[in-house]
Amino acid sequence: ASQWALERIGAPQLWAAGFRGQGVRIGHLDTGVDASHPAIAGKIAAFATVDADGNATPSSPRDTGNHGTHTAGLLVGNQVGVAPEARLVSALVLPEGGGTLAQVIGGIEWVIEQNVQVISLSLGLPGTWPEFARIVEQVEALGVVGVYAIGNFGPAPETTGSPGNLPGALGIGATAPNDQVAAFSSRGPVRWGYPYNTTLTKPDLVAPGVDLASAAPGGGYQAMSGTSMSTPLVAGGVALLLSAKPKTPAKALEQALLEGAKPLGEPNSAGRGLMNLPGSLARLGGQAAPP
Repeated sequence: ASQWALERIGAPQLWAAGFRGQGVRIGHLDTGVDASHPAIAGKIAAFATVDADGNATPSSPRDTGNHGTHTAGLLVGNQVGVAPEARLVSALVLPEGGGTLAQVIGGIEWVIEQNVQVISLSLGLPGTWPEFARIVEQVEALGVVGVYAIGNFGPAPETTGSPGNLPGALGIGATAPNDQVAAFSSRGPVRWGYPYNTTLTKPDLVAPGVDLASAAPGGGYQAMSGTSMSTPLVAGGVALLLSAKPKTPAKALEQALLEGAKPLGEPNSAGRGLMNLPGSLARLGGQAAPP
């Protein structure tokens, strides 16, 4: 079920040109990961468990749910992932599916210390949470591409979640196989009070997020839907662009994603449009293989 999604974003054209995420480390914050899954085995560069106070402790990989293994598979999994030669730095910040603000922030701080170039966050809280402002700005300042789910609180407007709805965050919505924005995908606008006092258009970008097949703990596979699934497709796409153009600054990568996207209409549901990796690579001066 995920094959349509990988084809829709143009990943096979980049693979055919030799760009498979090699040399890229992706930060992955979730319920954990089953590192023994055949699609993921050998691809976990580091793993830590983050406690409720935000303290990270290196540990043996494990998944306390199934969400983390699924998102990890979409990032780097054989057959199901966008960037099969990238490596994951995974932080367990959502034990059994829920965590604290401190856990998420501590997890981001830890993955940054492990020299990741991109971070994938398939998590969020509905509403505007200024508590995320400092860490999102830090990710941006350090030149790391932060990719954040916008939330599954749609179809009503003004339903986005943090940290994906912050000004410096690349917030990701979800599309269905017909290239329409999924009904559940959160919509803007975002009306920020403190600390920004501004109104934003969100999401920034959309990617497939309906019925995507990926790894399940224990060696199997399952289909799941959500902006949680769209987010690793975009983060994996960043890894492909980085394997093609390794020295590209984060801001240039984000701009290429936005400029290369296929417009889908209303910006507060679809942002700049559907991620299109060959178009984004072209904006960086590279070339993908023909479809």
